[in-house]
Amino acid sequence: MASISTYVKQEEGSRLRSAYQRLKLRQRITQADVAIACGWKNASTFNRLLLGKLALTLESVERLAPVLGVTPEYLSPRLMHATAAATGAALALPVGIVRSVTKGCWGEPFMTELQVHHHTSDPSAFALVFDASCTPPVFGRWVLILEPATAPQAEDWVVVKQAKGKYAYAQVVSVGESSVASLRFEGGDLQDMPLSRCSLVACLMRPAAMRNFRACAEK
Repeated sequence: MASISTYVKQEEGSRLRSAYQRLKLRQRITQADVAIACGWKNASTFNRLLLGKLALTLESVERLAPVLGVTPEYLSPRLMHATAAATGAALALPVGIVRSVTKGCWGEPFMTELQVHHHTSDPSAFALVFDASCTPPVFGRWVLILEPATAPQAEDWVVVKQAKGKYAYAQVVSVGESSVASLRFEGGDLQDMPLSRCSLVACLMRPAAMRNFRACAEK
């Protein structure tokens, strides 16, 4: 078994702590509660994972993800991408390109012949990239992987449908019990929006991951 670097264990521990803290904001739960839900005898394993002292495994990710209410991809992109590569489970997602932005909003993305491969359980997932002339600073030159069927949580970034054919991006401040999210838009403006109008930015990928599907099919 390959040795996992301290940096990777700490980075995944940070993701795990973030997911655990979000869960604690929604309900009273302890490390022992999580451990029991995962089928572990005590909280020792979960505590070591939180502190980045123990590396996540595919088994621990598959146990923790549903308990914490996050995707396996969120907890460990390392493991899920490796699993997808080995099993062919990654989906080929369509890529749309935003060519223009006006007053913080953009219209429908221009669909392309590009695709990216991503491990997700959301069949409606797709990728979005901004043209270099209008890339929002918060996203740099990254490719956004959007999962519309995955409920966003506090601190997540989302793409918001503001009107027919008009979209914007925002960060989730909080999520209410009535499926309404408080969002912070560019410039600091706060606005409440139904979760049904928000698509989770599940992760970011590098532009090099994009491929022309016609070229791929011809090989």
